[in-house]
Amino acid sequence: MEQIVKEIVEGSDNFNVRCTYAENNGLKLIGMGSARSVYKLSGSRVLKLPRDEKGIAQNKAEGRISARDSVLAKVLEFSQDGSWLVMEQAKEVKGTAGFEKASGLSWVSFTRTIAKMWNDLKNGRVVEFRGVPAPLILSVYSLMKNQGIPPGEFMTIEHWGTTKTGKLVFIDYGTDREVAKQFYPHIPVI
Repeated sequence: MEQIVKEIVEGSDNFNVRCTYAENNGLKLIGMGSARSVYKLSGSRVLKLPRDEKGIAQNKAEGRISARDSVLAKVLEFSQDGSWLVMEQAKEVKGTAGFEKASGLSWVSFTRTIAKMWNDLKNGRVVEFRGVPAPLILSVYSLMKNQGIPPGEFMTIEHWGTTKTGKLVFIDYGTDREVAKQFYPHIPVI
């Protein structure tokens, strides 16, 4: 664990204090979601700090499922209690054009395919693919079916990024089946 991460997590149990400590000690805030703040670490890495119990659950989920598919941004280190997570850094794609350039797929076709797959999965129908599906489509299908990641997560352009090598990765996958049931009861899960 990097020294600054150790200082942050050992310094306080308070979410806000941890985030303030990170910013006061030179970590740049590069992103903020509904429950976590993301800071730039040295190298091509980021630190995700939870701001509440939902953020803790999201860190735990990402730590749990990060090695399940190559389309997921790699989690490099994480605490079992969800208090911090270090992930490979990826730049958000620049809108739908950035996604299309990185994936080779039309954003509109991609999101329509995800919506159809989700509808088939939740209604217990066999998902049928016409022709040979792109590896990205198969990865998303597997993550929806096996991890319960809701389709809206994949259909949010800000959840996609590219690594320093230009590889397209899913960077915000903390809402799996368990997290959705506990913190987002309005989102249907399979």
